[in-house]
Amino acid sequence: DVPLKEYIRSLDDAASAAEKFIIAELDDQNLFVKVARAEFVEAKVKQFVNALHFTKPEQDRAAVYNDLKQAFLCFIKTRAEGPWRHAMAAAAPAFQALSDKIRSLIASCPAHAPLLSRLQDLERERLRMTLALYALQAPARLELFAWQQNDGSPLKAGQGCGCGSGDGHSRAAHQTQEPTEAEFRAAVRELTCGIEENTVAINDVLDEVRDIEDNDGSEDMSEARNGAPCDPSDAHTARTATQG
Repeated sequence: DVPLKEYIRSLDDAASAAEKFIIAELDDQNLFVKVARAEFVEAKVKQFVNALHFTKPEQDRAAVYNDLKQAFLCFIKTRAEGPWRHAMAAAAPAFQALSDKIRSLIASCPAHAPLLSRLQDLERERLRMTLALYALQAPARLELFAWQQNDGSPLKAGQGCGCGSGDGHSRAAHQTQEPTEAEFRAAVRELTCGIEENTVAINDVLDEVRDIEDNDGSEDMSEARNGAPCDPSDAHTARTATQG
């Protein structure tokens, strides 16, 4: 697709005069390249597509988290629990589908299996902590705790929010024992720090995956350079379709 074509063009722009490989643009999605550099271009296309396979689920996951966050903020603002419960219910299958994609990648990419399995574990823990934080923050944001009330009255039955936690499924909160303000702040701090550390760990795993892909691409590039010399006057061309 066009982003892939732009990526290939950027590689050509960054290459020295002797190593430039694009001869002409056939149309919006296809390029003519030098035969001597065709293997290099194909390796880079493969690297680009593989990177998308690994990063796209994480981008989609971030979008689901953002939708969940916006729904939570709307719930706090309007106190309408229905849309929030609906958002929670919609998020569960979305997260499950993304986990299925990662499992599929684990099966098809044995070399990446340990890292992707680690990614799955981290994402599972991130979801658990995120939902637990919402469940904890909701009554506080709605000022339902006794220490937020002028009369000191405790959180009444039915006043809890419908934030689920742990397994990603929505369920009504049942407040059995209200935390003190100190306990609440400590729990929020613990979950917030846990999510931040978890996010760093997830990014580290993704960086490792990208490093593997970059190294594979570098090896392919070295092999291509060990082939025919990159002669700018080489009139032989190859048609390379930029398929995403």
